[in-house]
Amino acid sequence: MKKNIIHIVITLIILIISIILDKQITLLIASNRLNFLNIFFKLISYLASTTGIIIILLISLLFVKDKNKFIKKSLLVILTALIITWILKLIIARPRPFTVLQIKNLIEVSKYSFPSGHATAAFAILPILIEEFKKIKYVLIMIALLILYSRIYLGIHYLTDVIMGALIGYSSYLFYRDKIKGKKRKVKS
Repeated sequence: MKKNIIHIVITLIILIISIILDKQITLLIASNRLNFLNIFFKLISYLASTTGIIIILLISLLFVKDKNKFIKKSLLVILTALIITWILKLIIARPRPFTVLQIKNLIEVSKYSFPSGHATAAFAILPILIEEFKKIKYVLIMIALLILYSRIYLGIHYLTDVIMGALIGYSSYLFYRDKIKGKKRKVKS
């Protein structure tokens, strides 16, 4: 439990710092694009799209022992996280960086930026995949981080958007974690 709280506190500190440097980081990344990386980051970003998540879940099912439990917990966490993200997008209605900072967006996207749905999906499914595939934990973490970076690189999110999306995704997992693992919470008397 302490470890998860430490992760959330660190993420919140990074979020606060990113708010201060949000526009500068976005402009720095967008001004240092390389043509051959444009396609790479479009593909990486695709992994956290609805279609990408479905493909990942289907491929994972080939290797997971308890398929029903895996699908149920994945859908529960992802849908909760994405509903929260969707509601926040509508309430906050933050314009995309390419409209505010006059940078070129490399893909077409919907209207609002904050928080990132792709980051939310990536970090909602990440801990579930790590539980099932411990041997490739660091590969999964690297892919999730590349998804976050890709959203900024493509000119469609600020750093704050992806950090908050990751926080929502991971927090949704933490909220359901005991239920997912089949543990009952201990009640102190």
